[in-house]
Amino acid sequence: MDISKQVKALLNEAEIYRGQGFNEEALAKYYSAADIINKNKQIKNGQKLISLIMGKTKSLEKTSPIDEIPRAVEDNAAADLKNIMKMLHEAEFYKDQGLLTDSAEIYRNSLNILKNKDLDKKGGILVKTITAKLEKINLRIKSVQNAPAVPELTDKNKKLIKELFAFTNDGTKESADLSSAIALAKFGQYESAINELNKLLLKDKPRLIAAKNILRCCIAMNLPENAAKQYQEWNSGDLFSPPQIEELYLLLEALFKKNNLDSLLPDRKTAQKEKIKRNQEIEIIDISSIGITLQEGPQKGRLIELDVNYQSGNIISFVISKSDRELVDNFSIGLQLNEIQFYSPIAIFKGAGLIYDKVEINRGPKKGCLSLDIKIISI
Repeated sequence: MDISKQVKALLNEAEIYRGQGFNEEALAKYYSAADIINKNKQIKNGQKLISLIMGKTKSLEKTSPIDEIPRAVEDNAAADLKNIMKMLHEAEFYKDQGLLTDSAEIYRNSLNILKNKDLDKKGGILVKTITAKLEKINLRIKSVQNAPAVPELTDKNKKLIKELFAFTNDGTKESADLSSAIALAKFGQYESAINELNKLLLKDKPRLIAAKNILRCCIAMNLPENAAKQYQEWNSGDLFSPPQIEELYLLLEALFKKNNLDSLLPDRKTAQKEKIKRNQEIEIIDISSIGITLQEGPQKGRLIELDVNYQSGNIISFVISKSDRELVDNFSIGLQLNEIQFYSPIAIFKGAGLIYDKVEINRGPKKGCLSLDIKIISI
């Protein structure tokens, strides 16, 4: 959970405690939120929040706890409220991680606990608040379930994509098969791409690159649990060497952090503790994103960052959305970009790259987007 969400959660808990008359607990939450804001100056409107918090704490400090405690003041009532607060915190956490079904279940459980209690007016407000949150979660779940499925292309169109939009590094069949699989992924045909990439796991040379792009496909499909499970299977088997397993973990870690999925990251276990050394165990380092300063056009001088969607050796591929296409309008095939920041899971490098391919995607769910390939020529 990021800092802003943490502060928001603390303030929300403080308000609920305050509404139920548990002033000491409310003060503790307010003080915790204020302490985080003071230590993190980058929080937007931090000083305004501090002023607001101080006003609330002063009013609570002046209030006699005995006068403000509601009628349900027994120890078990306080324990129940704290349990509910813990459950609501967990529900919000699961929601932030995209685990909507788990979040909804916790909200329902908290409501069931409250419905069995003799509630006062403030307790009724808490029930309404949780009910509203549950309704919003259910709407999100319904929208996900009713979302149109990714259109599946015909075998003929898939073959056409593999032939027209694939690149080859060394002219070998393995290289061609790898680039064909990546081409399918660019067009949103992730399951077909994974099927093709799985075939390449049986071959020594493209195995590691294929595995990395399988992980990228899982993330693109919003299936981080599949990516984690796949890594764990590789980690427990003997298909990859310890340095390769370490390399796969670094990529998985970068993908999960970029998508705020840190809590789902599997344990880091390798058969041997072997560090990856640049230019020793790997041919080219994994690149997660790049930074380019635009040299031409109306936005000249602007630094743009592009997330790498797929990678095959020194060829990094991007799928540029319709809204961002104008950023790369001046990039023509063959153009050399000399000032590129390459961001990897282990370091940041400066280098150069060549616009290797640029083509509009005109089929599948990514129709209208732009496929851009950059060949790394120096790091």
